[in-house]
Amino acid sequence: MQARPFTLLRSLRLIVYWLSGLAGFYVLLYLTLSLCGSYQPLYSGGLRYMEAYPTWAPFGFYDPNQKVGTWRGTPIRVFYPLWIFDIQHIHKTKQPNHALQPTATAPSVLTKL
Repeated sequence: MQARPFTLLRSLRLIVYWLSGLAGFYVLLYLTLSLCGSYQPLYSGGLRYMEAYPTWAPFGFYDPNQKVGTWRGTPIRVFYPLWIFDIQHIHKTKQPNHALQPTATAPSVLTKL
């Protein structure tokens, strides 16, 4: 009767070891991808202007081979918590590139009223 609590304790310990190993592998994999990362443009804007925010992209998060580079959704979804922590605390987003703003603005409807 005394052997049952020891078996339960050993199985719980094994589960904790596996979960710790998986969490460590998850963080180590992100850090490895982040070592080969670079700042890439993240576009934001409206109808009249476009701003490019240089945002940190670990290797595999951004595909520069397109005419206009594209962000890949799958790695971002998988590593989302670590990526958000990374761009908020370690590789902070830089100021927007205002060179992408158009020189001519469209007429406003409110100025005609």
